[in-house]
Amino acid sequence: LIQNGYTRFADFMDTKDLSFTDTPPEVKSQALDFFEKCIMTHHYKHLFSPQSTDDEEKDQIIQKRIRQLNWINAKHLVCKIDEVNETARDLVYTSITELVAMDSFATPQEKLECIVSCCRSIFNLLKHTCDGPASADEFLPALIFVVLKANPVRLHSNINYINRFSNANRIMSGETGYYFTNLSCAISFIENLTFESVQ
Repeated sequence: LIQNGYTRFADFMDTKDLSFTDTPPEVKSQALDFFEKCIMTHHYKHLFSPQSTDDEEKDQIIQKRIRQLNWINAKHLVCKIDEVNETARDLVYTSITELVAMDSFATPQEKLECIVSCCRSIFNLLKHTCDGPASADEFLPALIFVVLKANPVRLHSNINYINRFSNANRIMSGETGYYFTNLSCAISFIENLTFESVQ
């Protein structure tokens, strides 16, 4: 219903015989973002990890799983993060803080902004560590490392909430979509990680 609501609102703004005809695309996008924010803030307590799902149970499973993997370090993941370097440690902490903050917001777009901030910090971290721009192959192991160190609360619930209620265009394209896809891949990797796979 909510996804249909986003589509209908976007279609409404594109109707030719209304006063939105001359509205710039970026303003329409802001209006749609505001529409999403109003709806999701109002209905957050009913739609986040509802009792009709197994979100809460899966949250506990992934959190326990990450705790069991606390022995994993950057070298196990073939990750170029220097855990000894003080500047690198500070940047890791910044990334962790931004990822953990995701749970404190009510709307999918705010949660996604936390993910984007976290991932940008990881790229800054890798740029510092590698003395230059980082590649996608270097980014994913670093993101996995940060997720393992952060062990965010209600991780599964937050990812599902974004998947269910974010404007689909936001998580299927652009920078935000790229980072969200990578986070989903990182979580899947962690769920299937074994001792043998990092030896």
